[in-house]
Amino acid sequence: MSLKQLKQRIQAISATRKITKAMAMISTAKLNSIQNKVVQHKLFLKNMEHVIACLKPYAKDETLFFKPQGDQKIVIALGSDQGLCGGFNSQILKKLSSLDYDQLVVFGKKTTNHLVGDPRIIPVEKNKMVDFFKNTPFQSVHVVSYEFFSMSKMNLFVKKILPLTMTPCDFNGKIDDISILDRVITNYVDHLWQWIDLSNNACEYAFRMQAMDNATRNANDIIKKLSLLHNRTRQAMITQELSEILGGIPAEGAV
Repeated sequence: MSLKQLKQRIQAISATRKITKAMAMISTAKLNSIQNKVVQHKLFLKNMEHVIACLKPYAKDETLFFKPQGDQKIVIALGSDQGLCGGFNSQILKKLSSLDYDQLVVFGKKTTNHLVGDPRIIPVEKNKMVDFFKNTPFQSVHVVSYEFFSMSKMNLFVKKILPLTMTPCDFNGKIDDISILDRVITNYVDHLWQWIDLSNNACEYAFRMQAMDNATRNANDIIKKLSLLHNRTRQAMITQELSEILGGIPAEGAV
C-alpha cells in the first residue's frame, strides 16, 4: 500500500470515527433524558398494582383485563427503527422464534423487515394499544422487549401482561361506585405499556452507545496501526532514496 493510499485510509477512518463518536454522545444524551422517566413509571405502576389488588375482590365478571376475552395468543415484539445498536434486534428475533402465538404485533422497522410475509402480523399503532387490548379477543398477551436496570444490566424478557394476575389484598373499606375499577385498570394498562416502551427505548440507546463506543475504540486502534505503517513506509522510502543518492557519489579521490 502506497503512502497516498495509507493517508487516504487514515482520513476515511478518522471521518468515520467522528460519526461514531457523535452517535455515542447523542445516545448518551437520550439515555440520560429517559432514565428518570423509566424509574418514575415503574414506581407509579407498583403503587397502582397495590390499589388494583385491593379493588380486585369487587371486580365483576365483565371487568376489563382480568379474564381472557377469547382464544387468541398475542405476542408483541418491540425492536428498533434504526440500526447500529449491536445485537439489540437479533436477540429479540431469536427469542421471538421460540414462541407460539396466533397474532403478532411488531414495532421497529429493523425487526419488522425480518418478518415480512408473516401472515400472523397485524398492524397496530403504538399509541392505541389500550384500544387494541379492549377490542381484541385475547387469551393471553405476551411482550418481548428489554427491561432497563442500569448501563451494566439490561434484560431481554418475555412478559405476560394480560390477563392481569394480581393477588387480592385485604381491604376493609367500602366502594360505592365499582365502575372506578375499570378506569383504574385501564389507566394501569396504559401506563404499563408506556413503561415497557420507555424501558425498551432506554435499552436501545444504551446498546447503541456501547456499540458506537466500541466502534470508536476500534477506529482508534486501526488509525494507530495505519499511522505506524505510514511512518515506517515513509522512513523506508527516505532511507532508500538516501542510499541511492549516496551510492551514486564516487568515493573521495577516485578518478
